[in-house]
Amino acid sequence: MSLDYGTLLQSIGFSGASLAVAMFVVWLSAPIDRFLLTWTAGLILLVAFTMLYGSYVAVPHPTMLIVSLAVLVPAMALVWGAAVQFRDGRLPFGRISRAVVVGWVVSVGPMAAGWDGLALIFENTVAALFLIATARAYWKGRTMARVPIIGLTLLYGASGLAFALCAVVLAHDGRMVIGVAPRNWAEDLGMVVWIGAFTAIGAVSLSLNQWRRALHHRIDALTDALTGLLNRRALYELHDRRPLAPHTAVIAFDLDRFKTINDRFGHDIGDVVLCRFAETLRACLGSTATIARLGGEEFTAVLRETGAAAARAAAERVRATFAAQTIDIGSAVVQGTVSAGIAFTGDAPGVFQDQLRDADRALYVAKAKGRDRVVMPLAA
Repeated sequence: MSLDYGTLLQSIGFSGASLAVAMFVVWLSAPIDRFLLTWTAGLILLVAFTMLYGSYVAVPHPTMLIVSLAVLVPAMALVWGAAVQFRDGRLPFGRISRAVVVGWVVSVGPMAAGWDGLALIFENTVAALFLIATARAYWKGRTMARVPIIGLTLLYGASGLAFALCAVVLAHDGRMVIGVAPRNWAEDLGMVVWIGAFTAIGAVSLSLNQWRRALHHRIDALTDALTGLLNRRALYELHDRRPLAPHTAVIAFDLDRFKTINDRFGHDIGDVVLCRFAETLRACLGSTATIARLGGEEFTAVLRETGAAAARAAAERVRATFAAQTIDIGSAVVQGTVSAGIAFTGDAPGVFQDQLRDADRALYVAKAKGRDRVVMPLAA
């Protein structure tokens, strides 16, 4: 027994509903990436569209077509919004809203006037534009996970072209009023493409979510939870497996009398001081420096392609900037200082652990000389 067009649409709808449930359960198990939740919302609306449009195919009533077109536009907008959210980390509510309004005007508007043929041409065009925009959004973020994102780009691009082809065939037919659901070779081809793409997009999206979860766990494992800087493990993974390049400075920082701050003002204020110093490091050393908190009040920075004088100037800038800051806690003002020791590879490559040890030795000299100072070995 062969399946008719409406039954096939409803089958796709049921499959999509199952996929939406699966995606939502996956997201609930680890609600890290909200793009997956947005995509699931769009998928639910697409399921609703397939069911409504399937009903229209069985009994072609204009109201059912209007409702189905009205549902398809926000469904496609959310699918596109999920791609942008994946890439940028935020959902573009404003652009989604404007796109939905425009989509409703150009697709539902002609249908309300009785031109169902024109409405379906515009509906297919709107869907094609959304899907191609979705493919483009993923393509722009392909550096995050090249293989699955290229797969999504191809799947969304193929789906968009299938909708565009349906619009072209309807436009070539030239009928503004048709009274029934269109059936032609482009519609049949589009159905085949959507059957394949529907499941494949869901599978790749699940794979992408797993990849992102693993990435988040990896980042957490390499990040100091308090300051957001790299931790000791990350610093050693970056620099301990290969020689340091020539003209690389390793700077060891240690907050002066930090235990006294903790004992006098409490660990909460101590945490504030640590975070303030981390911010100072970021501001003074810039994004090219590798900055890590080794533990407690100990921090390390690695500066590449840096001369001895520039390295000392950078450390002095950190020291002076931090010493000038105050933290008002109501009943008192907390002010801290920092000591620093520098090791430098010079014209030859160096071993990271050796350089860090030399920087620590210079740091001990700074502490012995009275703290709040920068020390560099005379040989540098």
